[in-house]
Amino acid sequence: MERRNAEPGLIDSMTVDLGGPKTSALFDDLGRTVPWEKLARPVRTLYKNNDKGGAPAWPALTMLRCVMLAKWFNLSDPQLEENLKDRLSFRRFAGLSLTDKTPDETTFVVFRRRLREARMERTLFDAVARHLAERGLPVKVRVEPDSAPTLALMLPAPMNPPPDLKVNFGRTCLGRCR
Repeated sequence: MERRNAEPGLIDSMTVDLGGPKTSALFDDLGRTVPWEKLARPVRTLYKNNDKGGAPAWPALTMLRCVMLAKWFNLSDPQLEENLKDRLSFRRFAGLSLTDKTPDETTFVVFRRRLREARMERTLFDAVARHLAERGLPVKVRVEPDSAPTLALMLPAPMNPPPDLKVNFGRTCLGRCR
């Protein structure tokens, strides 16, 4: 049985304009481009045997999006938990309202293990990467030695400083520093 995330409430509506507009736009594109619900369907089968009691499982869609956030931003499980608690854009993308609890790092470890055991991790990763590449979204694949390739978001680069901007002993000056 899957737990249900809270519907966005008053607090969510009051904070809808907060956060970086470029990141929000990128996450909106990612949310529309990838068929998340279709990808989450096979993941739900991993929780069929939840008759033993305990807390209900986190929604498969939320967990799938969280795992992709970790891949795109090269986050460890503790860093993912921290970023979900700290960043509004991460919470919105994962489908968590501001009143929802946050999955903890152990939840991510168990979820990844279940994906690996079911041989779904690579399939899901490849499907998301394929959808993004087909639509030309700004992503790249990062390959590090002795690990599986990861998808990294290519966020817009910061604006280049003017050519006459100089730094001299910690002071930033335009033109000549005196």
